[in-house]
Amino acid sequence: MRSTALRFVLSFLVAGAVLTLANAGPPGLTTFAENFEDGNNTGGWTFGNAAFEVIEPDGGNPGGFLRNFFLDTFAAQPRTTLGVASPFTGDYRARGVRFVGIDLALFSVDFSAEGRPLSVILYSDGDTPDDSADDCRVFRIGGHPTPMPNGNWAKYRFRVPSDGDTLPPGWSVQGCVGRTDDEAWNQVITDVDQLRFFTGDPDRFYIFQAFDIGMDNPTIVSGTPDP
Repeated sequence: MRSTALRFVLSFLVAGAVLTLANAGPPGLTTFAENFEDGNNTGGWTFGNAAFEVIEPDGGNPGGFLRNFFLDTFAAQPRTTLGVASPFTGDYRARGVRFVGIDLALFSVDFSAEGRPLSVILYSDGDTPDDSADDCRVFRIGGHPTPMPNGNWAKYRFRVPSDGDTLPPGWSVQGCVGRTDDEAWNQVITDVDQLRFFTGDPDRFYIFQAFDIGMDNPTIVSGTPDP
């Protein structure tokens, strides 16, 4: 009788433990995307020349989008504003950041920018924003070209292996004086002060051009995926 009762209690406890674990479950992935609706601009996204920038109420992918209609530069670089904390900055490793992305449309350019890739750059100021000597960047060149000047939207996504403590394959380092590649990666991935995209290879030189360009849905995905 005592053995039967004990088995019943143990079965009840095991079943309760399994139910608790099932209810807890993994936290899952969290996606944050700025759609520029109602004038919102989380992170202070800019192409770097605010005098010619405007949030258009429609025509994006879909809805509102950020447009720079006269961007005179060697490469369009949509990026967050330094010093503005947002879901796009901070400790990527602690948050389990897995992907970042952006949608781009090129409405016109004064001569061809065809064939350029889109790259992503993660930047850390080394907690000394007034001293560039310890600045550090890591970047990855994507496998898809930047948009053609036809106004059509293109979607770009980059995997960010934030949990790794060595520089991932395909990623490169800029600046980071006195640091190994792995040290540079660990500095940046745990303290991202700016998320930037670059229409081209960041290690190459390009001629200045006048772009009419738009961006929409800058995105960051973090957390633990369901098994």
